[in-house]
Amino acid sequence: MEMDDLVKTAKSLADSTRVRIVAALLERELCVCELCDSLGVTQSTLSTHLQVIRDAGLVSARKEGKWMYYAIQPG
Repeated sequence: MEMDDLVKTAKSLADSTRVRIVAALLERELCVCELCDSLGVTQSTLSTHLQVIRDAGLVSARKEGKWMYYAIQPG
């Protein structure tokens, strides 16, 4: 892992909400509504945090119909 990647990963986990998102996704793939409900955050807040951890390469997303599902990125 390059130093820049390591810094990006560390920064992405520097927020407790993002750590909670990653912890929830370690259990299983979840859709946005499930994450909102389990974490008690709005969809807007969740979307902002998911973008940060997606940019760091920690989670992947897939669309199924009108739902977005997130999972831990393998590797």
